[in-house]
Amino acid sequence: MDLETFDWVAGPDYPCVQREIITAWDVVVMLSKQEKPFERKLRMLRQLQNTCMACTMCELGRRDVERNGIVRDPHVLSNMNPTRLVVCGQNPGMEELRLGSPFVGQSGANFDKELAKHQLDRKIFYITNTIRCFTDDNAKPNYEQVRRCKPFLMMELVLLNPLLVITLGASAFEVLCPGAGYQQSLGKITKSEEFGVKVYAVYHPSPLNLADRGRRLEFEHQIAVLAGLIKRLSNPDPE
Repeated sequence: MDLETFDWVAGPDYPCVQREIITAWDVVVMLSKQEKPFERKLRMLRQLQNTCMACTMCELGRRDVERNGIVRDPHVLSNMNPTRLVVCGQNPGMEELRLGSPFVGQSGANFDKELAKHQLDRKIFYITNTIRCFTDDNAKPNYEQVRRCKPFLMMELVLLNPLLVITLGASAFEVLCPGAGYQQSLGKITKSEEFGVKVYAVYHPSPLNLADRGRRLEFEHQIAVLAGLIKRLSNPDPE
């Protein structure tokens, strides 16, 4: 057929149809409107956890950890419990790698036992570390490792907007409050200028620390004071 001589007949005048294109971001916005604060924060923490598990920004994240023929991923972000009371330690150990959660070894058991004396439970805390990867022999992280991992801590604290951050041990306290003086700050509240949060310093509840009677008594006193602080804080749940 010769298209040039074909008698084209105009069809009916249909109105223009505007199609709505829904993007992935639109879906996130729609879901967020239906979420409760706890659910939204948990979803965002899961996204952060996925990023953490893939992190290779320092040598700690670029290697697996092998013990007794068992190979484990070196990364542990947190206990994924988005409350406004945050516990922060140094880094995960082997038991933490095995269970995928921080402070579940002997140090965590010591912490839980002391909390129980004051009718407190770890379930009220978001538990994390300043370094998200295993270090050999629990060695103190170096400056570069701390620098590379600090953005994770910053994002966690911005998301959770904590009423209080409890640091277990000198390493965690020095990351949040550099230059404040760890020994002088034990059992007291210090304002972290960089992170914009209130920090309460406590001895690390490691078996080695608590084997010293003087440190154990100090640790018990620090937790007793902490229990009083927590009971005076209002609304420890997500906003």
